[in-house]
Amino acid sequence: MKRTKQYLAALIAILTYYCVHEGAHLFYALWHGALKQIHLMPLGVQVDIYRDRLTDIQFAHFCMSGAIATIFAAWVLTIHSTVLVKWFGIKLGNYSPFLLTCCLYTTIALLLCDPLYLSVLQLFMGDYDMQGIQMMLPRYVVSIGFAMLGIMHLIIIVRLLCPRYKEAFED
Repeated sequence: MKRTKQYLAALIAILTYYCVHEGAHLFYALWHGALKQIHLMPLGVQVDIYRDRLTDIQFAHFCMSGAIATIFAAWVLTIHSTVLVKWFGIKLGNYSPFLLTCCLYTTIALLLCDPLYLSVLQLFMGDYDMQGIQMMLPRYVVSIGFAMLGIMHLIIIVRLLCPRYKEAFED
């Protein structure tokens, strides 16, 4: 049962990542009247746009919007992790390890997915977001920048989040 809850928490984290990341793309496309359709793909969701309705800068902003939204959401969850631990551990009356696990996994997913994708995985899995971002910055600058951001986020996970949540699980 414990393993099932962990898998469910991981699934919730992945779905949350897609909602935040693709939701930002969707919002931007709707805002600029460029939404074509939403593709359901084997490895996720993709917002398709009418490229001719956006300038190059707007297209770059569209491509950056997902990463910006996920990183912002990750930092909000990281900054408020102490509050979340207290809320799910004490305020609800019932101690909820499942909700704590969901918060931890979601925060980790939001912190790592875009830096990992935009630094390394885009070389192998398609460079959808990178196509627009490179209109503003060279590809290598973006890849190196996101690699450094990913390393920073990994340090935050190891030094801040894991100890904070570990302490909550031990209580």
